[in-house]
Amino acid sequence: MRAEPPAPQPDAEDRLDDRGPLLRNEPALLPQDPVDLALRCTPVEHAGDRGKHGLDQAGQALPGHGFEAAERRLRHPPGIARPPDHRTTRRPLPDTAGVGRMPTSTFVAILALVSDPHQLLQEGRFEELANEEHPLWRGLALLELGRFPDAASVFEEAEGAQESGTLMELAGAARWLAGERQVAAERWIAALDAGHEGPAGGVKAPALLLYAGLRIPDERYVLRGKRLLGKLWKPKLARVWPGPVAGFLLGEVDGARFLEDGYEDPDLEARRLSGAQFWAGVKEEDPQRARAHFQESAAIEGASALEVEHHLAKGELRGAQLR
Repeated sequence: MRAEPPAPQPDAEDRLDDRGPLLRNEPALLPQDPVDLALRCTPVEHAGDRGKHGLDQAGQALPGHGFEAAERRLRHPPGIARPPDHRTTRRPLPDTAGVGRMPTSTFVAILALVSDPHQLLQEGRFEELANEEHPLWRGLALLELGRFPDAASVFEEAEGAQESGTLMELAGAARWLAGERQVAAERWIAALDAGHEGPAGGVKAPALLLYAGLRIPDERYVLRGKRLLGKLWKPKLARVWPGPVAGFLLGEVDGARFLEDGYEDPDLEARRLSGAQFWAGVKEEDPQRARAHFQESAAIEGASALEVEHHLAKGELRGAQLR
């Protein structure tokens, strides 16, 4: 029998700070930089802030945070509307890996024979994706195929996994779905000290720890998760996803706004909305309404598979069937 993990140490996470301002408060969510969908996205500025921060110059950092500006920014008008039929419409993911790969829609005949992990993910070809060399793509495919222990091993054994918040969060999800809930909580605790892109990027690990505490249940994890989210939360954090998750779980962000504020880009919106629906289900006290939120999260296809919440939502639905 696996021993109980040690009680969380108080204030071990105080290395997190909130140096410097974020971005000025404007009505719409900021898009994230889709430099590499295999890693946590770097938050970027709203179109109206580019003059203020001068981020059209490649390599210039946001003040106070050291975020490196990418060469290709997401150009996004302030009026953001949810794209139609994002659950069912299959479209190529944007070529955002930064390696010069040609977008799927412009492949010539000879290149069409080459497997593109973005396309395999989008089309649900997980058996093929499980053969990819990159551990993130391979692990995601194994998650979708229900091979949770194998997925956990792939994430955990990847080079630099201990320094990657994304890989530790996904490893925790794989352990959770394999029924190893205490081990999953340990992975999410490890994610607290792993690398994240700025304050918004650091929101997901404490949120997952709070989730673990609610489901195990373990009040220590609930209290620690809430305390960490409280340290991170500022109203301006709601401008960069997944920043709004902190405010929502703390009762500082309205539920309707949390679900509806989104991106025009269909793939970014699929990822955001899948996560938002999951957290709405976690917070919902009515079991039927909670299940409806989890169903919404799990039903979103394509790029949503990159988000840990999408897989946990499927686990919630499977667990409800067993109860």
